[in-house]
Amino acid sequence: TSIETIKITHKQEKIILSWINECDKVYNYCVDCYYNDSNFTDDLSKLKSYVFWNLYGNDDENKGASYDMLTDEARSFLNNLKSNNTKIKEGQIQKCIMTHKNDNKKIK
Repeated sequence: TSIETIKITHKQEKIILSWINECDKVYNYCVDCYYNDSNFTDDLSKLKSYVFWNLYGNDDENKGASYDMLTDEARSFLNNLKSNNTKIKEGQIQKCIMTHKNDNKKIK
């Protein structure tokens, strides 16, 4: 195997970093919903719809990253939550605290 280097422009780098920040925003909103919303669901389709509606409303052009990338963030949150719940049930951990991604740093 070999490692290849991809050269990107400054403009491309800014776009990729903005996508990463937007994905963090979706993940963090999932965390907030988990702790603060009595209607929280662990159904991906329902959670995704709820999060997207609250963050972006009816404006599909306003998402700031691809739909698939943002969906993967909601899926990632649910996978992390389910994994932690399994660890609690199996006695590997006593409790879990779901936290925001990149709370103290924004990628620029």
